[in-house]
Amino acid sequence: MGKFALGIVGEVPGNDVAGVVVEVGAGATRFKKGDEVFGFPVRDRGAWAEYVCADEGMLELKPAGASFEEAACLPVAGSVALAAVRKAGVRAGQSVLVHGASGGVGHLALQIAKAHGASVAAVCGTRNVDLAYELGADRVVDYRKDDVAQAGGAYDAVIAVNGYCPLPTIKGLLVDGGTSVFVGGEGRAIVDGLLGPILSIGSGRRLTSVVYASIRGQGLDWLARALDGGQVRPVLDGVFPLGEAPQAIRKVVAEHARGKTALVAAFGA
Repeated sequence: MGKFALGIVGEVPGNDVAGVVVEVGAGATRFKKGDEVFGFPVRDRGAWAEYVCADEGMLELKPAGASFEEAACLPVAGSVALAAVRKAGVRAGQSVLVHGASGGVGHLALQIAKAHGASVAAVCGTRNVDLAYELGADRVVDYRKDDVAQAGGAYDAVIAVNGYCPLPTIKGLLVDGGTSVFVGGEGRAIVDGLLGPILSIGSGRRLTSVVYASIRGQGLDWLARALDGGQVRPVLDGVFPLGEAPQAIRKVVAEHARGKTALVAAFGA
Protein backbone atom coordinates (compact mmCIF):
# COMPACT_ATOMS: atom_id res chain seq x y z
CA MET A 1 0.00 0.00 0.00
CA GLY A 2 1.54 3.32 -1.02
CA LYS A 3 1.16 6.50 -3.03
CA PHE A 4 1.17 6.72 -6.80
CA ALA A 5 3.44 8.80 -9.01
CA LEU A 6 4.79 8.76 -12.54
CA GLY A 7 8.36 7.45 -12.82
CA ILE A 8 10.60 4.45 -13.50
CA VAL A 9 10.03 1.14 -11.74
CA GLY A 10 13.15 -0.76 -10.69
CA GLU A 11 13.45 -4.34 -9.53
CA VAL A 12 11.31 -3.82 -6.45
CA PRO A 13 9.07 -6.86 -5.83
CA GLY A 14 5.31 -6.84 -5.35
CA ASN A 15 2.43 -6.86 -7.82
CA ASP A 16 -0.65 -5.75 -5.83
CA VAL A 17 -1.13 -2.14 -4.77
CA ALA A 18 -3.61 0.18 -3.07
CA GLY A 19 -3.01 3.80 -2.18
CA VAL A 20 -3.55 7.48 -2.90
CA VAL A 21 -2.79 9.19 -6.23
CA VAL A 22 -0.23 11.98 -5.74
CA GLU A 23 0.70 12.70 -9.36
CA VAL A 24 -1.11 12.19 -12.69
CA GLY A 25 0.82 11.81 -15.93
CA ALA A 26 0.15 13.64 -19.19
CA GLY A 27 -2.83 12.17 -20.98
CA ALA A 28 -4.19 10.34 -17.96
CA THR A 29 -7.88 11.14 -17.46
CA ARG A 30 -9.43 8.46 -15.25
CA PHE A 31 -8.05 9.62 -11.91
CA LYS A 32 -7.00 12.77 -10.13
CA LYS A 33 -4.79 13.64 -7.20
CA GLY A 34 -6.24 12.40 -3.96
CA ASP A 35 -8.16 9.48 -5.46
CA GLU A 36 -7.92 6.23 -3.52
CA VAL A 37 -7.22 3.39 -5.93
CA PHE A 38 -6.09 -0.23 -6.14
CA GLY A 39 -4.74 -2.47 -8.89
CA PHE A 40 -1.49 -3.46 -10.60
CA PRO A 41 1.77 -1.48 -10.78
CA VAL A 42 3.65 -0.96 -14.04
CA ARG A 43 4.94 -4.28 -15.41
CA ASP A 44 3.46 -5.99 -12.35
CA ARG A 45 6.48 -5.01 -10.27
CA GLY A 46 7.41 -2.43 -7.67
CA ALA A 47 4.50 -2.60 -5.23
CA TRP A 48 6.67 -3.01 -2.13
CA ALA A 49 7.62 0.65 -1.94
CA GLU A 50 6.47 3.99 -0.56
CA TYR A 51 5.71 5.31 -4.06
CA VAL A 52 4.46 3.21 -6.96
CA CYS A 53 4.01 3.81 -10.71
CA ALA A 54 0.85 2.48 -12.33
CA ASP A 55 -0.97 2.67 -15.64
CA GLU A 56 -4.45 4.12 -15.17
CA GLY A 57 -5.91 1.25 -17.17
CA MET A 58 -4.76 -1.19 -14.50
CA LEU A 59 -6.35 0.65 -11.57
CA GLU A 60 -9.84 1.04 -10.12
CA LEU A 61 -11.24 3.35 -7.46
CA LYS A 62 -11.11 1.80 -4.01
CA PRO A 63 -14.57 1.53 -2.43
CA ALA A 64 -14.87 4.06 0.37
CA GLY A 65 -15.94 1.42 2.86
CA ALA A 66 -12.94 -0.83 2.24
CA SER A 67 -9.55 -0.46 3.88
CA PHE A 68 -6.38 -0.04 1.83
CA GLU A 69 -5.18 -3.37 3.20
CA GLU A 70 -8.30 -5.18 1.96
CA ALA A 71 -8.12 -3.55 -1.46
CA ALA A 72 -4.41 -4.33 -1.81
CA CYS A 73 -5.18 -8.03 -1.36
CA LEU A 74 -7.50 -8.20 -4.37
CA PRO A 75 -5.69 -7.44 -7.66
CA VAL A 76 -3.75 -10.65 -8.31
CA ALA A 77 -5.59 -13.20 -6.16
CA GLY A 78 -8.98 -11.68 -6.97
CA SER A 79 -8.33 -11.54 -10.71
CA VAL A 80 -7.14 -15.17 -10.71
CA ALA A 81 -10.13 -16.32 -8.67
CA LEU A 82 -12.57 -14.42 -10.90
CA ALA A 83 -10.92 -15.80 -14.04
CA ALA A 84 -11.20 -19.33 -12.64
CA VAL A 85 -14.91 -18.93 -11.85
CA ARG A 86 -15.60 -17.43 -15.26
CA LYS A 87 -13.60 -20.10 -17.12
CA ALA A 88 -15.54 -22.75 -15.25
CA GLY A 89 -18.73 -21.14 -16.56
CA VAL A 90 -20.21 -20.97 -13.06
CA ARG A 91 -23.79 -19.76 -13.01
CA ALA A 92 -26.77 -19.64 -10.66
CA GLY A 93 -28.04 -23.00 -9.50
CA GLN A 94 -24.82 -24.91 -10.15
CA SER A 95 -22.78 -26.85 -7.63
CA VAL A 96 -19.09 -25.96 -7.29
CA LEU A 97 -16.27 -27.45 -5.23
CA VAL A 98 -13.30 -25.23 -4.36
CA HIS A 99 -10.23 -27.20 -3.30
CA GLY A 100 -7.83 -25.03 -1.30
CA ALA A 101 -10.64 -22.75 -0.18
CA SER A 102 -8.82 -20.95 2.64
CA GLY A 103 -5.73 -19.68 0.78
CA GLY A 104 -5.22 -16.38 -1.02
CA VAL A 105 -6.96 -17.35 -4.26
CA GLY A 106 -9.19 -20.07 -2.89
CA HIS A 107 -11.00 -18.01 -0.25
CA LEU A 108 -11.86 -15.45 -2.92
CA ALA A 109 -12.92 -18.10 -5.45
CA LEU A 110 -15.32 -19.46 -2.83
CA GLN A 111 -16.95 -16.05 -2.38
CA ILE A 112 -17.00 -15.24 -6.10
CA ALA A 113 -18.67 -18.55 -6.94
CA LYS A 114 -21.30 -17.76 -4.31
CA ALA A 115 -21.76 -14.30 -5.83
CA HIS A 116 -22.47 -16.03 -9.15
CA GLY A 117 -25.33 -17.92 -7.51
CA ALA A 118 -23.67 -21.31 -7.05
CA SER A 119 -23.84 -23.71 -4.14
CA VAL A 120 -20.25 -24.13 -2.94
CA ALA A 121 -18.45 -26.95 -1.17
CA ALA A 122 -15.10 -25.90 0.28
CA VAL A 123 -12.10 -28.14 0.89
CA CYS A 124 -9.63 -26.91 3.52
CA GLY A 125 -7.71 -27.93 6.64
CA THR A 126 -9.13 -28.29 10.14
CA ARG A 127 -8.20 -24.83 11.40
CA ASN A 128 -10.04 -23.14 8.52
CA VAL A 129 -13.36 -25.00 8.56
CA ASP A 130 -15.15 -22.27 10.50
CA LEU A 131 -13.66 -19.60 8.25
CA ALA A 132 -14.97 -21.35 5.13
CA TYR A 133 -18.47 -21.40 6.58
CA GLU A 134 -18.16 -17.72 7.52
CA LEU A 135 -17.26 -16.93 3.91
CA GLY A 136 -20.44 -18.60 2.67
CA ALA A 137 -19.59 -22.24 2.01
CA ASP A 138 -22.64 -24.49 1.96
CA ARG A 139 -20.53 -27.48 2.89
CA VAL A 140 -16.95 -27.86 4.12
CA VAL A 141 -14.72 -30.90 3.70
CA ASP A 142 -11.78 -31.14 6.10
CA TYR A 143 -9.12 -32.86 4.00
CA ARG A 144 -7.18 -33.76 7.17
CA LYS A 145 -10.08 -35.88 8.42
CA ASP A 146 -12.17 -36.78 5.38
CA ASP A 147 -11.56 -38.34 1.98
CA VAL A 148 -12.06 -35.59 -0.60
CA ALA A 149 -13.05 -38.24 -3.15
CA GLN A 150 -16.12 -38.86 -0.99
CA ALA A 151 -17.09 -35.17 -0.89
CA GLY A 152 -20.64 -36.07 -1.78
CA GLY A 153 -22.58 -35.64 -5.00
CA ALA A 154 -21.34 -34.57 -8.39
CA TYR A 155 -20.24 -31.02 -9.11
CA ASP A 156 -20.68 -28.88 -12.20
CA ALA A 157 -17.23 -27.40 -11.60
CA VAL A 158 -14.17 -28.06 -9.46
CA ILE A 159 -11.72 -25.20 -8.91
CA ALA A 160 -8.46 -26.74 -7.70
CA VAL A 161 -5.96 -24.28 -6.23
CA ASN A 162 -2.24 -25.12 -6.03
CA GLY A 163 -2.43 -28.56 -7.62
CA TYR A 164 -2.87 -30.63 -4.47
CA CYS A 165 -5.93 -32.55 -5.62
CA PRO A 166 -5.20 -35.52 -7.96
CA LEU A 167 -6.88 -35.40 -11.35
CA PRO A 168 -8.57 -38.82 -10.95
CA THR A 169 -10.20 -37.53 -7.75
CA ILE A 170 -11.41 -34.40 -9.53
CA LYS A 171 -12.84 -36.43 -12.41
CA GLY A 172 -14.79 -38.55 -9.98
CA LEU A 173 -16.34 -35.45 -8.41
CA LEU A 174 -17.63 -33.95 -11.66
CA VAL A 175 -20.91 -34.38 -13.46
CA ASP A 176 -20.69 -35.66 -17.01
CA GLY A 177 -19.27 -32.78 -19.03
CA GLY A 178 -18.28 -30.84 -15.91
CA THR A 179 -15.32 -28.48 -15.84
CA SER A 180 -12.21 -28.40 -13.68
CA VAL A 181 -9.99 -25.34 -13.42
CA PHE A 182 -6.44 -25.62 -12.13
CA VAL A 183 -4.92 -22.51 -10.54
CA GLY A 184 -1.20 -22.44 -9.77
CA GLY A 185 0.45 -25.49 -8.27
CA GLU A 186 3.06 -27.77 -9.75
CA GLY A 187 3.48 -28.04 -13.49
CA ARG A 188 2.73 -31.76 -13.38
CA ALA A 189 -0.81 -31.12 -12.22
CA ILE A 190 -1.39 -28.84 -15.20
CA VAL A 191 0.15 -31.30 -17.67
CA ASP A 192 -1.88 -34.19 -16.27
CA GLY A 193 -4.95 -32.00 -16.46
CA LEU A 194 -4.40 -31.13 -20.09
CA LEU A 195 -3.97 -34.81 -20.98
CA GLY A 196 -7.08 -35.80 -19.04
CA PRO A 197 -9.72 -34.79 -21.62
CA ILE A 198 -7.87 -36.63 -24.39
CA LEU A 199 -7.61 -39.83 -22.36
CA SER A 200 -11.24 -39.62 -21.24
CA ILE A 201 -12.87 -39.31 -24.66
CA GLY A 202 -14.81 -42.48 -25.45
CA SER A 203 -13.85 -44.14 -22.17
CA GLY A 204 -17.27 -43.78 -20.64
CA ARG A 205 -15.84 -41.81 -17.71
CA ARG A 206 -16.78 -38.27 -16.79
CA LEU A 207 -15.22 -35.80 -19.18
CA THR A 208 -13.10 -33.05 -17.69
CA SER A 209 -12.45 -29.81 -19.53
CA VAL A 210 -9.33 -28.29 -18.01
CA VAL A 211 -8.24 -24.68 -18.31
CA TYR A 212 -5.66 -22.50 -16.56
CA ALA A 213 -6.66 -19.19 -15.01
CA SER A 214 -4.38 -16.20 -15.69
CA ILE A 215 -3.94 -13.08 -13.61
CA ARG A 216 -4.42 -11.14 -16.82
CA GLY A 217 -8.10 -12.05 -16.64
CA GLN A 218 -8.71 -8.45 -15.61
CA GLY A 219 -11.99 -7.95 -13.74
CA LEU A 220 -10.84 -5.17 -11.41
CA ASP A 221 -14.10 -3.34 -12.05
CA TRP A 222 -16.12 -6.42 -11.03
CA LEU A 223 -13.96 -6.88 -7.93
CA ALA A 224 -14.40 -3.22 -6.95
CA ARG A 225 -18.20 -3.57 -7.14
CA ALA A 226 -18.14 -6.87 -5.25
CA LEU A 227 -15.94 -5.41 -2.52
CA ASP A 228 -18.19 -2.38 -2.25
CA GLY A 229 -21.32 -4.53 -2.10
CA GLY A 230 -19.93 -6.94 0.46
CA GLN A 231 -19.98 -9.96 -1.86
CA VAL A 232 -16.21 -10.35 -1.51
CA ARG A 233 -14.27 -9.87 1.70
CA PRO A 234 -10.51 -10.46 1.65
CA VAL A 235 -9.34 -12.23 4.79
CA LEU A 236 -6.24 -10.60 6.30
CA ASP A 237 -4.00 -13.14 7.98
CA GLY A 238 -1.48 -10.45 8.89
CA VAL A 239 -0.55 -6.81 8.31
CA PHE A 240 3.13 -5.84 8.43
CA PRO A 241 4.99 -2.55 7.97
CA LEU A 242 7.02 -2.47 4.77
CA GLY A 243 10.27 -2.75 6.69
CA GLU A 244 9.18 -6.13 8.00
CA ALA A 245 8.64 -7.70 4.57
CA PRO A 246 11.09 -10.55 5.34
CA GLN A 247 9.12 -11.46 8.45
CA ALA A 248 5.89 -11.37 6.44
CA ILE A 249 7.35 -13.72 3.84
CA ARG A 250 8.57 -16.13 6.51
CA LYS A 251 5.11 -16.17 8.07
CA VAL A 252 3.41 -16.95 4.76
CA VAL A 253 5.87 -19.73 3.94
CA ALA A 254 5.92 -21.29 7.40
CA GLU A 255 2.23 -21.16 8.24
CA HIS A 256 0.51 -22.00 4.95
CA ALA A 257 -1.20 -18.64 4.57
CA ARG A 258 -4.82 -18.23 5.57
CA GLY A 259 -6.27 -15.61 3.23
CA LYS A 260 -3.82 -12.81 2.43
CA THR A 261 -0.97 -10.91 4.11
CA ALA A 262 -0.52 -7.16 3.55
CA LEU A 263 2.44 -4.80 3.73
CA VAL A 264 1.85 -1.16 4.72
CA ALA A 265 4.25 1.59 3.63
CA ALA A 266 4.71 4.70 5.77
CA PHE A 267 5.18 7.96 3.87
CA GLY A 268 5.02 11.68 4.43
CA ALA A 269 2.22 13.97 3.31
